[in-house]
Amino acid sequence: PPLTLDPANAAYVIYTSGSTGTPKGVVVTHGNLANKMLALVTDFAVSERFRSALLISSSFDASIEQTLLPFVGGGAAVVISDDVREAPSLFWRQIHQTGVTFISCTPSYLETILGDVPASLALDHLVLGGEALTTEFATSISRRLKVGRITNLYGPTEATIDTTGYVVAGDETGRLIPIGRPLPNYPVYVLDGGLEPVP
Repeated sequence: PPLTLDPANAAYVIYTSGSTGTPKGVVVTHGNLANKMLALVTDFAVSERFRSALLISSSFDASIEQTLLPFVGGGAAVVISDDVREAPSLFWRQIHQTGVTFISCTPSYLETILGDVPASLALDHLVLGGEALTTEFATSISRRLKVGRITNLYGPTEATIDTTGYVVAGDETGRLIPIGRPLPNYPVYVLDGGLEPVP
C-alpha cells in the first residue's frame, strides 16, 4: 500500500531530564535528524574511511550521532563493549586495532582514560560534549593524544543532540573552551532573563 511519509514523522523518542530534573520524552523528527547528519557530514569529512567509536549508552542521544554519522558517508560504527570501555588499555587497543578515526565522549570520561593512550595512536577527530571543557584539559589532551581536530559540541536534546560547535585552536585564554557558533543549518538565539533576544 502507498505510504504517507513525511520529514515531520518521528524518528525516535528519547527521555531526558536535562536541566529541569524532570524526565520528559523528546520527539526528534526525521527532518531534524537528517539536518543534524548533513550539518556534520561535511564538517567531519565523513567518507568510507570514517570509523566512529560507539561507546555511549543508547539512552544518551549522542549514541545516535555515533551510530548514524558514519553510515551517511559509507563508514562504520565500531561497538565498544562495557568491559572494554571501563578498561583504558583495552579501550585504546580496540580503537587502534579497528582503525577508529572519530571519538565523541564527555571530558570526564576522556580524563579517566587519557593516561593510557599509546604514543602511536592518532585520531582524525575528537569531539567532546555533555560537560564544560576547560582550557587546561584541552591543553592536556593536545599533549597526550595525536588528533587532527578537537571540537567542543554543545546542545540540548530538544535541538537534536548538538546545536553549536567550537574547534579548539590551542591558543584559548579563558578558563573554559567556548561552546562556539551555530552548526551549519542551525539558528541559535541568545535571550536575556525575560526571554528577549540580545546581540
